[in-house]
Amino acid sequence: MMNKKLEGKKVSAICLGCDKNRVDLEKMLFRMSDYGFEIVDDPNAANIVIVNTCAFISPARKEALDNSQVINIADEKMNVRQLENAMRKFQMRAGCAAEGFCVDGDYAKQKPRYMLYLELTEGKLPDNAEEILDECLMESSFGYKRDRELAEIGRVKIQMIPSGGFKAYGRFMAKLGRSKEQEKPLRVLVTEEQKAFFGGALTP
Repeated sequence: MMNKKLEGKKVSAICLGCDKNRVDLEKMLFRMSDYGFEIVDDPNAANIVIVNTCAFISPARKEALDNSQVINIADEKMNVRQLENAMRKFQMRAGCAAEGFCVDGDYAKQKPRYMLYLELTEGKLPDNAEEILDECLMESSFGYKRDRELAEIGRVKIQMIPSGGFKAYGRFMAKLGRSKEQEKPLRVLVTEEQKAFFGGALTP
């Protein structure tokens, strides 16, 4: 039954489960298309991303958490308003002012976590800055709080960016002919160019 409100909404799916999971997912996507959803292969082009796995068997849950594709999608779909709300609280409590900030997934440790790249214009980060930011994110984002309480992700890490870093990124993107991507503030690192720039050119 077609629903006008759902028509044109794009849905993508990642299947990490067994053959039964895959069959169930295909049935679900078929039904969703009947309601007006557009099914797309590329998760980056979707409004909604479904991760289908088994929540009852420990190895299957671990596969989902260890799968970098899932973490990357979660990063990209992270609610920007929630992140910005958390950062407003963080700047007040930490006594600093940010020129720019954005997040990416950090997989260097055994447990995945968010990496926040931060450039300051005023103030200095206190020693417990990551603790403060962790609290602000838990207050602002239900998803972050749930994952932290279930110990599925580690505490957020802050990576400081030198002064002028975000402006340098704007010039970098302009050289690539992609200035339009800077029309909105950068909040989540999605492309390989973004990840390489902040993970390499701006950090020690």
